[in-house]
Amino acid sequence: MKLFNLTILLFLYIGILSAQNKSSNVKNENVIKLTTNKGIVLIKLYDGTPLHRDNFLNLVNKGFYNGLTFHRIIKGFMIQGGDPKSKNATNETILGESSNDTVRIPAELKLEYFHKRGALVAARDFNPEKASDPYQFYIVQGKIYTDSEIDKIESQNSIKYTQEQRDIYKNVGGTPLLDQKFTVFGEVIGGYEVIEKIANSPTNGDNKPSIAITMKMEISSFSSNSELSRLNKNPEFNKIEFSEVQNFKIDDYVYSGRVKGRNPDGHGKWTKSDGTWYEGEFKDGIENGIGTLRQPNGLRYTGNFTNGLPNGQFKIERWTLMGIAKDEWTAIYNDGELVSSSQTETGMTDFLNSKPTTSSSSTKQENNSNKTIKEIPTVKKIEFEQTKSSFVMGESEKYYVTFSDGTTGYLFFSKKYSQWYINDGATNFGYDSKDNALSALYEYKDKGTIRKTGRK
Repeated sequence: MKLFNLTILLFLYIGILSAQNKSSNVKNENVIKLTTNKGIVLIKLYDGTPLHRDNFLNLVNKGFYNGLTFHRIIKGFMIQGGDPKSKNATNETILGESSNDTVRIPAELKLEYFHKRGALVAARDFNPEKASDPYQFYIVQGKIYTDSEIDKIESQNSIKYTQEQRDIYKNVGGTPLLDQKFTVFGEVIGGYEVIEKIANSPTNGDNKPSIAITMKMEISSFSSNSELSRLNKNPEFNKIEFSEVQNFKIDDYVYSGRVKGRNPDGHGKWTKSDGTWYEGEFKDGIENGIGTLRQPNGLRYTGNFTNGLPNGQFKIERWTLMGIAKDEWTAIYNDGELVSSSQTETGMTDFLNSKPTTSSSSTKQENNSNKTIKEIPTVKKIEFEQTKSSFVMGESEKYYVTFSDGTTGYLFFSKKYSQWYINDGATNFGYDSKDNALSALYEYKDKGTIRKTGRK
């Protein structure tokens, strides 16, 4: 059963929260040191929720959380962790669910414990008793609320806030809509900047971090927040991390391999739904170094790629559907342009005159140097529509083109590659000038692969 998922992005409101965060009155055994690969956080557990406090302390003392991850992040709302399946989980592992045989903790809903920013809360499924999952938790970020919004929530949830609680929601923020629905059993008292770094981590479409954020918990031995602040300035917590990802999906591409931050860096492989794949070296998210590119038609290019384009001598193999190399030849490229090829078979030369596909260049780049631009009707109007982003072409401007004979179509300009291109719904065709791209756009009207009447 799916647990309710929140998010967290915490800000350092030391002055406002000081009244709630007086660690001098907190038993040392009730303060948890949470160490992540982003830094260290201190969490105070409430004595007023003894069932949740004792359960959490028991798990910490057993080392249960060590090696688990924050498996769900929604920037501006929460970070959630504690799923026992998250240790060594793959990209396909479903996280955040509670099994039917889980022994839940009875709810401990206290009016004085509320969803202010930094609150530690027990996750749960939608059981009518509001009982908590014994392992999973989240930390609140929330937002700032106005008096009128708080009044409305009070009416909806039959809650009456104290003036102090209202002031916190108005000046610090939180998520009052969840009050008295989930058990709040602690709060962050140090290391807010670490929570902010975690909340800003890149995620995929399921809000799962693209780079694993691991945790370790123990009873705290810190004597002051100044010591914590000093430790969190350790450059080890601020460096850009290298890691491995498996089957990480971005747009139409699935990537497995080494990454630096979010970008492929080192050896890896991307695949596309049409059968195209590249395996080799990456640098800063772009194919750089020795690699092999495989086209849907069975051709494989092996050689050196520079900034996503083939450079130097390449071995080209034609493989059958059964995975058998049928024949091979060589070709020489210069920045993606074909210089020479030993293959003269009819039809193959035309294909070799196009740049091989890479995930960081256009899916197909045509060599237009020997083409004669055909006469095309006057361009009546070019209208800017929007700026879009894609894994392949980066940030691109999208234009709606109307020719004098009524033919219409879409033209794109990649800011990443400073190049004009068109798209047939599956493939990007890049050109070295705007005129060439317009010519190609008009020519495609006879092929029926690019929609020419009416906007998509």
